[in-house]
Amino acid sequence: MGSGFLIDRIEHRRTGECHWPPVPGLNLPGCGLVTVDEPESAYLKDAAYDMEAAGFYAAAAGLATTDLVYVFKIVSDNRENPVGEVDPQQVPELFRRQESAIRELVGHLRARSAAFTDWYDMPAEYELLLRKYRFSATRRAALGQYCRRFRALGRQRRLSELVQGRFRDAGSLMSAMRLELARADEPGEVSR
Repeated sequence: MGSGFLIDRIEHRRTGECHWPPVPGLNLPGCGLVTVDEPESAYLKDAAYDMEAAGFYAAAAGLATTDLVYVFKIVSDNRENPVGEVDPQQVPELFRRQESAIRELVGHLRARSAAFTDWYDMPAEYELLLRKYRFSATRRAALGQYCRRFRALGRQRRLSELVQGRFRDAGSLMSAMRLELARADEPGEVSR
């Protein structure tokens, strides 16, 4: 009672569907979980039980990258303490006992989320270039890919230099960007 587990496998008993949430490498105990349609009383598998994790995980995984979807289960009932005897007044205390684990998990999720945001956000240079030149829809999409590629290659400074340059038009800028990226992809090229 009151133990907290980071779930590494979710099985929906009725449908047989399974999910494998990520294991973030935190110092938290883990276990599998079985989602059931009715409160469990037999606890036949060596796993945690609940009535919502499979549905939650499937829905959340459809809205965000699965690298950011975790399930943390706090045990409120077991063979010795059946679900029918759970006192709702005790539930806040169960959460309080797991406060440090919950804070550790939330901190990890915040850091991971920031890393994903940084990775997928468009570099600021993209907007500057859109204001400076006229782009067709096709070139606008390519510009976004080029800007992200500069960042992924660690060539953010060179991208900033290109923004400061003067090009005849968007086509000339795009040619210069392609040339820079081609050079960066050459073996032995060092990012600058």
